[in-house]
Amino acid sequence: PPYRQNQYGVTFGGPVILPYLNGRNNTWFEGYWEGFRSVQSLSSFASVPTSAMRNGDFSGILGPQIGTDALGRPIYQNQIFDPNTSRPDPANPANIIRDPFPGNIIPTNRLNPAAQLELQKYYPLPNLNVGPGVLPNYEFAGSNNTASDQTGIRVDHRFGDNDTIFGRYNRSDANLLRPESLPTFHQTLLNYGQTFALGYTHLFGPTTILSLHYGYTNTNYGQFDEPAGQPFLSATNFDRLAPAKDGIALGPNLGISNGYTGVGQFAIPLGPQYNHDGHADLSIVRGSHTIDVGAMVYHIHSFDDGWGMAVSFTQNATSQGGLANNSGSGAASFCLLYTSP
Repeated sequence: PPYRQNQYGVTFGGPVILPYLNGRNNTWFEGYWEGFRSVQSLSSFASVPTSAMRNGDFSGILGPQIGTDALGRPIYQNQIFDPNTSRPDPANPANIIRDPFPGNIIPTNRLNPAAQLELQKYYPLPNLNVGPGVLPNYEFAGSNNTASDQTGIRVDHRFGDNDTIFGRYNRSDANLLRPESLPTFHQTLLNYGQTFALGYTHLFGPTTILSLHYGYTNTNYGQFDEPAGQPFLSATNFDRLAPAKDGIALGPNLGISNGYTGVGQFAIPLGPQYNHDGHADLSIVRGSHTIDVGAMVYHIHSFDDGWGMAVSFTQNATSQGGLANNSGSGAASFCLLYTSP
């Protein structure tokens, strides 16, 4: 896949001449701007439920017989059992036994509406010519898109032979937009920062120097999955369990066993963080000796957070006995919206 990158920038500087206020060599400035853009194309594979599975038909993945249950009925590989029929095993009441869905097909009136909305929103239909039980079965193209801008300016001023001052401001804003495990949503990485510095130097004489510095930083960065959105949360009633936070409406972080691709829904904001620091340094030279004294003061305001709710669907919820015995299907458990006990 193609890769495209562009970098460009400009720097400029010179004296600042203010008539009647400063001389030609007393005030100087320098500024810069740098831009970076890149697009990296990617080819990815995913594993998605088939059209038949979305409608409850899992007959295409029914495999050979792998055993019998407590009632002497055969158990087949990937056979779907109805969790609503769970009851104590007559031979061993500590275990449970279930009845299979006839033909390995879930009736349409048993398909959970919220699961159907999740499938419609995130899961495309397979586009690879493979069998119903072969994974991966979907290929898609995406790209990593990077956009970064950095800029800054510095001003230096000399009041005389013994006093100088400078001020500096820098700003950086970098963003990466990249595809997720499915083509229907993406992930954003943010990295933003501002810094400001101010410094003053005074010469008491050829052997004594005082330096005062102040610095300020403001950073904000994090990693965000594309939110499902409030309409989706309301339609699936997920907002009753996990309402939107800080205006970010995340859906469930979804996992489906048996190799199916999941959905990521997390937000990890790390900022804004504000930091102040001040330095005072006095240096005195006496013959072959140097004496340094100073002080530093810091004030740090730090913030970090992260949230998301995960739910996983395994084959155990639709297997015989609720066990990992090669029966059941994570995709079927999801269509019923049954999690494992």
